[in-house]
Amino acid sequence: MTPPMVLVSLGQRSHLLAVIRRSGRFGLNVLGAHQADLASVFARSGPDKFDRIDWAPGGGLPRLPDVAAWFAAKVADCVDAGDHTVLLAHVTAAEPGEGSLRPLTYHRRSYGTHTPLAQ
Repeated sequence: MTPPMVLVSLGQRSHLLAVIRRSGRFGLNVLGAHQADLASVFARSGPDKFDRIDWAPGGGLPRLPDVAAWFAAKVADCVDAGDHTVLLAHVTAAEPGEGSLRPLTYHRRSYGTHTPLAQ
């Protein structure tokens, strides 16, 4: 895809959405399969999700340790969709995680990871 883009969807009442609307940028941390507990922290409502989380700035954006991948993005468009807002953003930086971290997935109300299909 040229230019590379990502899409994220945030609840319209989200404190994070308000922050991103003001700054026009965000860091996207793709959690690894071993980070389900961390995903649960970020899934809860509340303005101070980073207060008790180990993180460091990456290009001025929050970057979590041991993630499967990390992206920096600049918002290109916001689209209201029901009770959520879809953010379409240009990727300005991208880095893989260290090692062979498998990404965390969420399906049928549980966390897991990608399993290749049998051929």
